[in-house]
Amino acid sequence: MAYQLFSLKTLLGVYNESKLLPSVDDDAAKSHHRDGRISSSPTHTITRCAFHQSDQTSVSVLVRSDHFITLVVEEFGEEPKTRSIQWFLSPGKTVKSVCLIHSCTWALLVTEDASLYILPVLPLIDPDKCLSSASCGYSIDDITFIILKGQTHTRPTSVTCWRSLYKKCDIALVGSEEGEVIFVDLDAKQEIRRIRIRDAVVKLDVVHHLKSLTYLLILTASNNQFGLLLEQTNSRAGSMTNSLEVEAATLDFTLVRRSETVHSILGPETTDHPFRPLRFDQFMRTVQLSKQVVKGNTFIVAHCLSSNILKVYDSSLDSWLPIYVYGIPISSERVFLTDSFIFIMSKVKKQELTSVTVLSSMLSEASKTDRDRLSSDAKLQTIVLPVGEEVIGVYRQVHPDARNAEVDGSTNQSTSCNKSSTREQALVEGCIIFTKRAVYQIKPQVGFVDLFLELTAEGSTKKAEILGMTLDLNMSSLYLRAAEAKLRQSHLPEGIKLFRLSRGSTVAWACLLAKFGYIKESLSVVEGALGKQGEVSNSDCRKLADIAVKCLVYLHMTAEGNHQRLSLLNLEAFLADNLDYDEHAAVTLLCEFRLWDSMLEMSKTRGILEVAMATLLNNWPDPLDVSLLKKLKSKTFLGAFVSAGNGAFVEKLPTPETAALISSRPQLVFRHMSFIREHVCQMSIQQLLQVAVLMDPTKPGVRQLFEKPHGRQRSLSLSSVASIDSCYGLEPSPETIILPEASSLVEVFVSVLIELVHRRCQQGYDLSTEPSLAEIDNNYCDGKEEVHVRISNSDIRRNLIACGEHHSCLISSGELYTWGKATCGRLGHGSIIPLEGCSLPTRVETLQMHHQQIVTVACGSRHTLALTSTGRLYAWGDSTYGQVGCGDRKTRTHPSVVEELQGKGCVEIACGSYHCLARTQSNRVWSWGWGVHGQLGHRDIEDQLSPKVIGTLLSKDIAQIGAGACHSGVLDTDGKAWMFGSGAFGQLGAEGISKSSVPLLLVSLANHTIKNLVCGYYHNLAMTDSEPQKLFIWGKSPLEIRNNLQASRKLKAHLKKSKKPHAGVLSKPQGPHSQPRLVETEHILSPIKKIVAAYTHNLLLTANGSLYAWGRNDMDQLGDPTNNHKRHVDTPSPVMAAQTFADVGAGLSFSAAVSHYGVVYTWGSAEMDQLGYNLQPHVSLVPPSTHLTVSSPRKVPGVPLITIPAELLQSYDKGEELEESFSEDTRGLLVGSMSTTIIDQLLSSLPVPSLSLPSSDPDQPPYDRPSLLAVLQHLSDYYQLPEVLAQCERSGMWALATEIHLLNGDFDQALLSSLSEVQQGKEDGLSLDEAVSCLHGFFCMLPQKISLEDKGDQHRSLQLVLNEIFQVWHRHGFPMDEIESLLQRHLRLLAYPLSLLLFCSKSSSAASGISPFPPAVQASLSVEFCLQVTSAAMGTIEDEKCHGMSNEIPTHSYHDDPATDSTKEVLTRSGSVELDTEFIRSNSWFGREGLIITADAPNPELDSGLPSHMAGDSPVKVVAFTCGHCFERTSFYNKELPKISDKFGSYPGKTSESCNILTCLYEIESGQIPAACPQCSLESLVI
Repeated sequence: MAYQLFSLKTLLGVYNESKLLPSVDDDAAKSHHRDGRISSSPTHTITRCAFHQSDQTSVSVLVRSDHFITLVVEEFGEEPKTRSIQWFLSPGKTVKSVCLIHSCTWALLVTEDASLYILPVLPLIDPDKCLSSASCGYSIDDITFIILKGQTHTRPTSVTCWRSLYKKCDIALVGSEEGEVIFVDLDAKQEIRRIRIRDAVVKLDVVHHLKSLTYLLILTASNNQFGLLLEQTNSRAGSMTNSLEVEAATLDFTLVRRSETVHSILGPETTDHPFRPLRFDQFMRTVQLSKQVVKGNTFIVAHCLSSNILKVYDSSLDSWLPIYVYGIPISSERVFLTDSFIFIMSKVKKQELTSVTVLSSMLSEASKTDRDRLSSDAKLQTIVLPVGEEVIGVYRQVHPDARNAEVDGSTNQSTSCNKSSTREQALVEGCIIFTKRAVYQIKPQVGFVDLFLELTAEGSTKKAEILGMTLDLNMSSLYLRAAEAKLRQSHLPEGIKLFRLSRGSTVAWACLLAKFGYIKESLSVVEGALGKQGEVSNSDCRKLADIAVKCLVYLHMTAEGNHQRLSLLNLEAFLADNLDYDEHAAVTLLCEFRLWDSMLEMSKTRGILEVAMATLLNNWPDPLDVSLLKKLKSKTFLGAFVSAGNGAFVEKLPTPETAALISSRPQLVFRHMSFIREHVCQMSIQQLLQVAVLMDPTKPGVRQLFEKPHGRQRSLSLSSVASIDSCYGLEPSPETIILPEASSLVEVFVSVLIELVHRRCQQGYDLSTEPSLAEIDNNYCDGKEEVHVRISNSDIRRNLIACGEHHSCLISSGELYTWGKATCGRLGHGSIIPLEGCSLPTRVETLQMHHQQIVTVACGSRHTLALTSTGRLYAWGDSTYGQVGCGDRKTRTHPSVVEELQGKGCVEIACGSYHCLARTQSNRVWSWGWGVHGQLGHRDIEDQLSPKVIGTLLSKDIAQIGAGACHSGVLDTDGKAWMFGSGAFGQLGAEGISKSSVPLLLVSLANHTIKNLVCGYYHNLAMTDSEPQKLFIWGKSPLEIRNNLQASRKLKAHLKKSKKPHAGVLSKPQGPHSQPRLVETEHILSPIKKIVAAYTHNLLLTANGSLYAWGRNDMDQLGDPTNNHKRHVDTPSPVMAAQTFADVGAGLSFSAAVSHYGVVYTWGSAEMDQLGYNLQPHVSLVPPSTHLTVSSPRKVPGVPLITIPAELLQSYDKGEELEESFSEDTRGLLVGSMSTTIIDQLLSSLPVPSLSLPSSDPDQPPYDRPSLLAVLQHLSDYYQLPEVLAQCERSGMWALATEIHLLNGDFDQALLSSLSEVQQGKEDGLSLDEAVSCLHGFFCMLPQKISLEDKGDQHRSLQLVLNEIFQVWHRHGFPMDEIESLLQRHLRLLAYPLSLLLFCSKSSSAASGISPFPPAVQASLSVEFCLQVTSAAMGTIEDEKCHGMSNEIPTHSYHDDPATDSTKEVLTRSGSVELDTEFIRSNSWFGREGLIITADAPNPELDSGLPSHMAGDSPVKVVAFTCGHCFERTSFYNKELPKISDKFGSYPGKTSESCNILTCLYEIESGQIPAACPQCSLESLVI
């Protein structure tokens, strides 16, 4: 049965000058051959050839009779590259044989004169692919020449190359006519050995058998065949090695392999190994042996020339039983095997033709009874070479088959249910044939898969089967593809026939039927398969059920009328009854086709409402379906809907619907406060009231936010959230409600109250339209939810920091940070950190995304546990023994929930090396993980992949748990310790017990009441509850035991060598390490709060925060640089004595601690970045013999300041706070129980202590203006005033804005708001009468609001108010007499600030933040009014005796440029002069040395103010006072001040002390002098 599978292609030919060697480099060759071309003379032939294919590169070497060597390089998909090299013309240099070495990079040639030449191939054609010459020692641009010994007597016939494992070099093997095999070291370029065969060698082949045996296959001229052993290794069996590797990895040991022994023919000559030629006598001379490589394995093929039998043997030398036997045509000369075909070369002598017959290797296998007959089906194709061709070499060559590689994508999709894919290869087999005149390629001309499908389409299934068996195709998949093609053509019967031939799965057939529209047929196939119980696998059942769901949905969507209702019932019945379909995929499908009711009901039944809601939000309908919204708002689905997508419904629903949903559920109000703030104007009054009730700061649940220091914001634990809902009888979901920060809550609450007040101002208050507070409470109580297990934070045993073997974990404000070695995913960062690397402190984002508040953490060797505030347990890392607790042994790089402990209420966790313990709120103990030593306590030694309760402890009330490397311990409420697991190192505290799978009482400490029990790797610590406390230790690590034994042996040897008596050194042996022994703690004065046991060291934390360490110190893990020279410290020694700590942890050989200030310290071994310092870049700088350590505690960078829980700040034994250890300021930074009374102050300020109804007036609406003002006044630190005022202004609530400004002391802004209220809604603006009335009312109200505590702030505020008044007056053009009249009525309040405003300069006003006073207004004021202001101001000063008021005297002149004024008169007479106030104001300024007065009076009437006797040409420095007196500066200090003592002497009862004080006041030269002169001051003192 013939196929046209292959085609014959001529690659090169000596007769085709255009294709042969396009360039000739040798000039002599060009002259010898015309124009550099090869003559077409038939005398030019190919005499020798070599070929090798590596990856996608094929290299051919042709030795031609015209003394040229042709190099051909062919890449997949590219044209061949050729190059010719002129060879020697001497007859002695005729090439006798050639081979390729080093993956085609060089060619090895042997010539007639027994010379070896190494010719570069790739370097000459493609330099980019060449290897460096240094790598092999061969030249890349010239030949390498080697001469054999006995050159004149050696006639080479063949050559090959072999890479010796023994010498690790290339060995050339040369066969000669003299019957010798010559060994030549190509690297050393010398002959090293000769082996005698005694027959002319014709061909050599190097055979490798399983990397353990290498021999040479030799064919001689007399058809004798020999095998010559070259090398042999005595490697051991792999199974035993693999088992040892697994065991070594389990025990953390390294398996050291012994190097394999190589026995080589190149080694010393011995008689043990027969390195001599072995003749294969079992084969007759008519049988030719050859090496063939098939499917990656090496075989020996025996071709019997006298018969039509071909036998294939294993390549070993000791097994000669044929593996395959093939029948081949008679007169076959050459046989070549590929993976699927046999190529037979036969010569028809009469016609001088050479034919190539292609046989199917599978169909050519001969039976035992009929081996001489060749099956007709085996012969696939015959190819005839051109006339006169003589084959000199045949080699296997593969080609890319683009058609087979491009598999139909639609077919792959249709058969996606059947995961078995076809095995078509992208490379197809062929061969390359070298003749004396040309090079031919036999390569496939059609795609084999395409041919198979073509035959099946034609109905030639028998031919297709033969082709499929020959090529080892996946005929099941191909028949399925053929069936698909028939279905595409709507030929269902033919498709069914082909499917039956494929014997494919029902799943694939159902998929195909559904794909091409045969829905009912597909559904029938599915129902028939699902009805066969036990005949269909579970996997196929799931796939078939998925197909059924899709078919039923399609039938419903295409049905009409009554059929549509019936199809929907069928769909819903299948969804309810069948349990095999993919629920998530079904939800997506139903959502896509808008079958909302079916989707929601199915999700509710299957308990996947969360999945359904998430899918719905991702495929939200637009426009919104009203029926869907009604369904979602029902009680059944509302909870899941609002929780899905982290509240994504806010973006999907219309704003009114969203507002109604949020305000109706307490947990949504706090989660969506940003929505409330943005849409508060669109909420109804009822919704606003509901939000106000929930966010009321005085409610018991919310007020906890305000019981902490104002400067610190926090996220409350969920136990606080529970107290909110307890007001309404609700038990919230512990995962969905988290209270916001206090500032955020107050801001939204104030915004809601402002909107409420605004609505009531606009619409009026109608009791019948607003719900009462009782109705709101009842509405919330109607929405009770499922009661969840609630864990009190006081029940949880906290660890802020924990350490594993090479990693660390830290909790900061409920967030978990991990760092150190990342292997096995122990850090929980997933793909963020490479698993083979290390990490600096990084937050575990998975826990953050799930909004989990972590309260305690524990670390194993390669895994981690974290417990949330709700009792949910997360685990991740290595789970080889099931220590992650998720039911399998898969490594998890992200935190995973331990489902077995869901709802159990875990309060304590502990990690051993590869096992874990957990204690629940009911004091039950669960264990899981590695159990080979009984450390799980389950009466067996099996690993436990999921948490399992320890049954033997059910009768005991357990208070504490601990886990070591391979043991565990628990402490009951009676103070008794129970130990179980391995006791090989004394961990169980009992002699002679090496292992126990049930808890054993620690009898040796049964008389003590133990308060704290911890387990180290191989030892334990126990602290008693007695006074004084006692600390016991028992057990010892293997390292310590070994070191003690070594030290003991050395001491004995030393004493024996010195011949000295033991002198009692060994007469006091320590007790057995299995017995508890006391640790010296007398020097520790404070009670012990916490103890930590590691591998060989321990830590101890006291109630006053002192930290102690003892044990082994080889890695500086004790943290005391003074102990660096000590390898071991027996007594607890202090660590950072000046620091106090709140929590500690210890790893394998490092330690960590958290100070009371929230700073993290680490020390000890730093080789895996477990200290968090990023010391890895410096590891290369450390000598290999040393370890990278940190000897003293150092701060860990990259972690936030830690929030210390209150329970860790309290004394462990008495519950007393550490008040004596911290100052008041320091204690304010910590989270303790220091509650403030800000809410109590708010309530006490109200007439009725209720924020909702602060008045006894029954008509007062709840949460109205009084409530708002009370919040604004007492909670001012928790909101942003500009945002509140902006909302008031947007709402036009100027009266409210006025009150807010008055509360905050912004009187000027309050005035503007009051004026804005007057002119609100008026087009003609503000009238004079309205302005006067408004200002009068404002000034009457101002004394009640203004504070009298700080006069400076009071006067500045009044200045701002007056300035705004004058600005408004000037802007509206009102008459000044009206404002003067108004201000005169309130001068007692305004005189002093008004005088400062009128008589200060522009620069001083700007410096004080006051807008410049309008000059026009100032000029328009009457002199009488100014004098009244001045007089009233002086009266105010006299009444209040405010001497410090002189600080507010203007320090600059009203003239902006005094240098331009001409000086007409100056003061020249010393002494006291009373000046006119107006004169001083107009002619003075302050220079650097005091007040300077000039006589350049702009008003002539004011000249009389300056006495004539004080005239001069230059300014005079004076000291002036507001009382009107002034003095020349020098005279004042030299004459006036000394008079004070004399004057005081004339007044009885006055002491010298008063004199000194007053003198010092005037002598201060600070630019600011008291307001009254000495004379006036004395007079005021004696009045």
